[in-house]
Amino acid sequence: MAISVRTLLGVAALWVTASAAQAQTLTLDSALQTAFANNPDLAAAQWEIDIAAGGRQQAGLIPNPVASWDAEDTRRDTRTTTLKLSQTLELGGKRGARIDVATRARTPPHWAWNSVATCCAPRLSTAITAPCVLRSA
Repeated sequence: MAISVRTLLGVAALWVTASAAQAQTLTLDSALQTAFANNPDLAAAQWEIDIAAGGRQQAGLIPNPVASWDAEDTRRDTRTTTLKLSQTLELGGKRGARIDVATRARTPPHWAWNSVATCCAPRLSTAITAPCVLRSA
């Protein structure tokens, strides 16, 4: 039964990986950090927060100017060409109202993130500490 160098190197790599994995200790804080970083529900809630922040930023901007070009008639002698440049002027507090609405829309995503986070942390800490409690009993 001949052992190849490739097999020997594979076994050595597995042994090094296993010993490195055993050397790492898992604390509750590091487990919570990892869970929060890899939780898809928290990621989705964070995206909603970012979307609301972008909506608030967009609401505070003035509308872009609009340039347009019109050509009437296809004959060269009677053709009329018009170039237009327009800018929307918001009156009556429209912009302020739009900013207020966008600011209020930022609160519910924060509630969703907090809700997911408060559900995740106790479950994880219970899952980590339960085996330790059972072992000590």
